[in-house]
Amino acid sequence: FISRPVRWRGLTMDAAKWTLTNAQLQDVVGSAIRRTAETSSIRILMPQAFNTEIPEEIQRLERCKTDITDKYRSIVDRRQLQFQKLLLFDGNESLTAVVEDLTEILITSDRLFEKLFRVMDELCQLHQLCDVHLSSTLSMALRKLNSKFLMQSVDMKDMSRHITQVEAERDEAWKIAERVEKELIKLQ
Repeated sequence: FISRPVRWRGLTMDAAKWTLTNAQLQDVVGSAIRRTAETSSIRILMPQAFNTEIPEEIQRLERCKTDITDKYRSIVDRRQLQFQKLLLFDGNESLTAVVEDLTEILITSDRLFEKLFRVMDELCQLHQLCDVHLSSTLSMALRKLNSKFLMQSVDMKDMSRHITQVEAERDEAWKIAERVEKELIKLQ
């Protein structure tokens, strides 16, 4: 079984910078952020599951896929031989035996194909689960960064207001000090 690649390819970060305009890049990033921003779309896996259990299951399924694929290829070869026997039937063999063997081969190949489909489906689900986990963790990190940025922004505004107030008090104190100095000079 040869996997046929889809016609779309993701761009590397450098290729995206060269290929897309700033507006297009911002649109793509904004769209991704909006899609993952909803808390209902966040799905986080337990560390044990993500780091150990799922990779082990993926490896097991990959081995199973290879085993089923090998068995399927073997059964297809047997099927072709039986069809050749059927085409070259000369009456020396029992036609019933050839047909029974062919029937068994077809049933076995159908079962193998079903198993292969289930294994491939499970693999796709596991890969998608991992992709969603990674996307969710990045979304959570962005949320955390954004909330820290907002907190720091509020702190900066408060500090700016405080600095402005302190500067105003300093200027007022300076003016009073200059006035007092002038009055003292006049008194002398």
